[in-house]
Amino acid sequence: MKIKIYLDGKIKESFFKDGILEYQKRLYDNVEVIECGQNLMLAQMSKENAYKIALVIEGKMLSSEAFAEKISEITQDGYYNEILFFIGGADGLSQEIKSKADFGLSFSRMTFVHQHAVFILVEQLYRAHRILSGAPYHH
Repeated sequence: MKIKIYLDGKIKESFFKDGILEYQKRLYDNVEVIECGQNLMLAQMSKENAYKIALVIEGKMLSSEAFAEKISEITQDGYYNEILFFIGGADGLSQEIKSKADFGLSFSRMTFVHQHAVFILVEQLYRAHRILSGAPYHH
């Protein structure tokens, strides 16, 4: 299943870029990061057959295992052909994007810069892949 991460802003720091690219490679390039604005994000909200997850501080916090199970449920549903994640910039995501998302996910009650949030997300997607394939995920 294709996974796309829509980011309101740009990944500027080379250490974030390098880390994100490493996890994308480990995930066989099945994860795409799209730097855009919220207008493009909002346009993606009307996509059918796409499960939409907004990263928001008020969202639900999941363990790595529960996150893997969520990804598995979406994948096995049979209706969805892609998972779309939405990460806001300095001002967060608009209320319209939040309300149209299928699920709100939070990594913490703390606020992270959007570049860090993308890095955390691709790392957790890699962990989910490892968990679901029965391989050790803590290495």
